[in-house]
Formats: sequence, C-alpha cells, structure tokens
Amino acid sequence: MPYRFAHSAARIDAIAALAFRAAARSRLLLCMAALLLLVTFGLPLVIVGDGTLTGWVHVLLDYALGLSALALSIAMLWTSCAGVSRDIEQGHIRLVAVRPVYRLELWLGKWLGLLALSAILLTITGVGTYALLQWHLHRPGTDQDELHAVNAQVLLGQRRVLPGNDTIAEDAEQRLSELAAQGRWHAETISRFKALEFIARQLRAEWACVEPGATRTWSLAIPNDMPPAAPVTLRVRISSLSGESSPLSGRWTLTRMATPDQPWPFLLTNYSHGMARLTVPPEYASPGQTLRVDYINTPGPQSGAVIFDIDHGVELLITEGGFAGNLMRSLVVVWCRIGLLCAFGLAAGTCFSFPVAAFVSSSVVLLSLTGHYFITSDWIGAELRASQGASAASIMQQWSEPVIRALERIAAPAISQSPIAMLSDGILVSWSQASTSAALLLGIYAGVLALLSAWILHRRELG
Repeated sequence: MPYRFAHSAARIDAIAALAFRAAARSRLLLCMAALLLLVTFGLPLVIVGDGTLTGWVHVLLDYALGLSALALSIAMLWTSCAGVSRDIEQGHIRLVAVRPVYRLELWLGKWLGLLALSAILLTITGVGTYALLQWHLHRPGTDQDELHAVNAQVLLGQRRVLPGNDTIAEDAEQRLSELAAQGRWHAETISRFKALEFIARQLRAEWACVEPGATRTWSLAIPNDMPPAAPVTLRVRISSLSGESSPLSGRWTLTRMATPDQPWPFLLTNYSHGMARLTVPPEYASPGQTLRVDYINTPGPQSGAVIFDIDHGVELLITEGGFAGNLMRSLVVVWCRIGLLCAFGLAAGTCFSFPVAAFVSSSVVLLSLTGHYFITSDWIGAELRASQGASAASIMQQWSEPVIRALERIAAPAISQSPIAMLSDGILVSWSQASTSAALLLGIYAGVLALLSAWILHRRELG
C-alpha cells in the first residue's frame, strides 16, 4: 500500500507540474498577472477616497486588494475550464489515459497545479499590498494623529461581538399571523418563507429607526475566552434621518448585568462618517461579563429620528491581533475560494467543451452570488397581483426559483463572509475561520467535484 501510494503521489506531482507550466504560459493568465500589479499599485493612486489616511487605506484594501482577488478568481476559473477540456479537444489526454494513470489522479494533478499557481499570484498580491501600505504610512510628512487613528481602528484584528437579544424571527412569525388573520397574506401569491423574509427585513428597518423620545437597548456578552487585558471598544454606526453629519444628541448608558443598579452614563467621541467609538473601561470589559447598552433619543426642538445600521448598529470589538496576521489569514480564505472555483471549472471542463464549460461555470457562479436579489419578492407587488386576481408567478419563475434557492444554499458557506471587507474594517479573520474554509471548500466541496469528475471521465469518450 505505501508503494502504491508513493507511485500515485509521484504521478499526481508530475501532472501538477505540467498543469502549472501550461497555466503559467497562458497569455490570459500572464495578462491577468500584469493586471494584478496594475490594480494593486495603480488604483490607490487614481482613487483618492475622502482625502484622509483612513480613507486611503480603505481604498487600498477594499478596491485594490478586492479587485485583485476578483480578477485572479476570474482568471483561474477561466483557466481551469480549459485544464481538461482543451486536453480532450486536442487529443493530449489520450497520451495520459493509455498510461497507468487513474482519472482521479489526472484531475487532482490539474487541480493542485492551479492551486499552486494561484497561491503564488495571491502571495505576490498580498506582499505588494502590504509593502505599499507600509511605505505610504511611514513616508515623511504623514500626519501622526491620522496614523494613530488608522493603527487603532483599521490595522488590527478585532473580534466582533454582536447583540444577543434578537427576536426578529419570533416577531416576524407574529406579524405574519396577524396579516393572515386580516386576509392580507395569501399563500398562493407569496410563499410563507418569502413573506417571513420580507417581514424580517422590515422589522429590522423599523428597529433601526429611533424616533425622539424612544429608547433602544442592546445586550452584549463578552466571551469567556477573551485574551486578558485585551482592549475592548464599543462601536456605533448611526446617522440622522435628515442626513446631517454632525454628532447626534441622546443619552447613552452602559450597565453591567451583574450590577444593574449602577448604570454608567457616557458620551460617544471620535464621531466621524456615521461611526462613533467608546473605549470600554477595564472593569466593564472582563471575560464573561454581559453588558447592556441603552440609548434614549432625547426629545427637543432640534431633535429628530436617528438611524442605526441594520446589521451592525451597536457592537463590541475585542482586539486580538495585528494587521499582518489578519492579512495573511484573509488571503488564505480567498485562496480557498479560488481553489473551489478551480475545482468547479475543472469539473465543468470534464463535461463540456471549453466555451460551454466557461459559460456554464460563469453562469452558475453568477447565479449563486446574485440569485438572492432576483428572487426576493416585492410585498406591494404581491398584494397588487392578489387584488387583481393575477397568478403569483409565471411557470418560468416557479421553475427557476427552487433552482436558484438551491444554488444559494449550496454556495452560502463559501460566500457567507467577505474576508477582504472584514480586513478593511479591522475585523479579525481567525485561524478557525481559515481552517474551516480550507476543510469545507478544499476538502468537502472540491472532493465531491473531484469524485464526480473522475466518474465522468470514466464514462466519457476521450478519443
């Protein structure tokens, strides 16, 4: 058995080396590599952001690094579609098939070669981004106050703690029952799942708006495994309904649930761009502590409604690492996603010719990313169709919606988190997240695609 495994590994390594050289010689990939360098170093010089150092860092990470990862993903998906299909079309695969090489070894060799190439290109992009960032931050004339703000808010890894008092699901069920009792919801017009989804979004929007005189309360539990003496920050994303950018009025209190009779009133400082921060005192930031944050929109002649961010209106940020490690882990997650795209492109290439494989794989990826926005129903439109006696949906809609929802559920683990957005926001991308992405995307998903591709290659005529 060890002898057979060693020979199988040698065959996979040889095929991987051939796939690496073939992909590296591809003019498309060479052009994409040049584009990566152009985007990484050129885009921050073209887009100036809001004129602050923090804004420039966001441009570098969100746009330059994000577009570089997107361009590399597209290039590797396109290249992987040609990995097997071109060999079949040109007859090269027959030279390998007549040798004692299993179909699975052939597929794994192609995939590992593309993984190695994407890792090299992604490493170059990451190193270039980090070098450009360090040069820009430490060049002569940099404002030290802005540099301190960037280091304290963006260039670190902070664990995010969100409120735990979310009753949106129960409230949505209750409101849907009320609408059904009033005859305003018809199951034949809009499904229960879609109605609950719409109502939940509506409830979140209502919760985010605080009228004068109203109160909002959030409960935040500090994890027990928080590093000792780790800085804890309360971050609030808030804006005025009138669109004013000045700090908003209101009374804030922070209370330890262990001593609820001792609330601490505080003021939010460092207010900028709809975001305010507060450094939580050490006695409030102990592991296992549960904090309650209360906000009262004090009524007055100049007061008005305020809007909290629906998803991250109030949150705790616990500093647990630096930027370099966070960047590396973010790139690992991006690499795992690119590896899944390569596996999917190779699987498509085993079934179809190169043009068809490229079209099918691109279409499936696009539907997986954007399908949710096409199948989200409009509540007003649904009620209008019901009042007019129109059918709920066409036959095409009835057929396509389950397919798109299935694609969305399958792709959800791969697209549920955005490592680049988390990186630019100073949110920690942990090794647990990176290892989970590797096990799920490169292990389970890619493994299923590998077995399916090997079975198809056994069944397909290679001559």
